[in-house]
Amino acid sequence: MVQTDKEWDKRPVLSFILCSRNDNYCGDSVGRLTTTLNYLGEIVQDHGLDNSIEVVLSDWGSKVPLKRILKLNPGIRKILKFLTVPPNIALPLQKDSPFSEVHAINAAARRAKGLLIGRIDQDTLPGDKFFDFLEENLEEIRREPNKKFYWCGRRRIPPDALEECSRDPLKYLRKNAGKISFRKKHHIAPHSEKIGRGSVGIFAIPRAVYSDLGGYDEKNIYFNRMEQEFIARLWKVCERENISDLIDCNFFHLTHKRIKRKCNVYEFSLFKKNFKAWSEKIKLRPNKLDWGLGNFNLKLEPAGGFRAFGRRLFGGFR
Repeated sequence: MVQTDKEWDKRPVLSFILCSRNDNYCGDSVGRLTTTLNYLGEIVQDHGLDNSIEVVLSDWGSKVPLKRILKLNPGIRKILKFLTVPPNIALPLQKDSPFSEVHAINAAARRAKGLLIGRIDQDTLPGDKFFDFLEENLEEIRREPNKKFYWCGRRRIPPDALEECSRDPLKYLRKNAGKISFRKKHHIAPHSEKIGRGSVGIFAIPRAVYSDLGGYDEKNIYFNRMEQEFIARLWKVCERENISDLIDCNFFHLTHKRIKRKCNVYEFSLFKKNFKAWSEKIKLRPNKLDWGLGNFNLKLEPAGGFRAFGRRLFGGFR
């Protein structure tokens, strides 16, 4: 069926894609997720972008689904949708990895409606400057949604400020955003081949291009480097823009403890020496047609239909 211009205009411009699980990964992961979601509900509403943004949360393998336990504000309930991937599907796909981000993100992206698929971590807060950028470019993105992908690095909220930030992140960031440190590698030339080597603030990809390429390579079930591999493929089909300088690296990560984890391997010695030779070896479409759990009957569920009445798997309600 051909989509009319009127139907196209009703699509969200941006789908924020997050993935998480009801557990205690690297500390209070559910607490960090709750902070991020409620903050998004507040700041999106504050910028008047309710009709231009959706948030899709991929709940990967939770024994007690997140949709049953999250305490959410009205703003995020309006724009949030859950994709619940049960343990019997998630565990075989992640194999010996504790969490397969590539499957979780791809599954959400496959079902999202936005013209851009914006991957952020479940504990990363987009700032006002990013939403100002989005407002200024709404019409251009609607007019040419498949022209380019966007990248931005992020700043790190210091551990001694986490409690204050978590109480009222919007107030905290509007007061302190410019004072929070970041790594210089996030501020690189807009068209540099080094895009993606730092921690991701947002990685926003045209939905049609994401779908055509089949998303993240689903062999990369471990940690790190999956952005770099995907970016190498995107370079071949569309323009790119690193907006880190433009918006002053306006994404903020809720700091948490780290665990030792296995990383993806993609001949990165060659990657560092000769990016062009490395990228030429990568398949443009590495996944099968059922990428993103396309062979499972999983559907998005609007958050407005749920109220927290279950239990957190770890720690109980706070």
